[in-house]
Amino acid sequence: MQQTEKIYRDMAFAGYKGDIIADNALRDAVDVLISALSSCVEDDVRQRQELHDAISYLQYRIRKPYYCRLFLKALDRRHPVERYSMARMALRDIIRDLGR
Repeated sequence: MQQTEKIYRDMAFAGYKGDIIADNALRDAVDVLISALSSCVEDDVRQRQELHDAISYLQYRIRKPYYCRLFLKALDRRHPVERYSMARMALRDIIRDLGR
């Protein structure tokens, strides 16, 4: 876990929900999820190591790690629109949890 924390501490933040999420490493991890969300309709993003690192990092920093598991589970859906919709809702919940 220490190695993952260092990876996200050193990443550059592209900027999303900066007013809600104060920690740069958390913002970087959320950015990875946003990237996966934007690609999940056309690509199979489940195998991206960066995605799994971000999920692992976030699971220990939010109150309800269930949202992270829900995000991954949403990516397993067969229908692209359903996959995107469910992943978007899970990401919304992750961001809300981080903002508290």
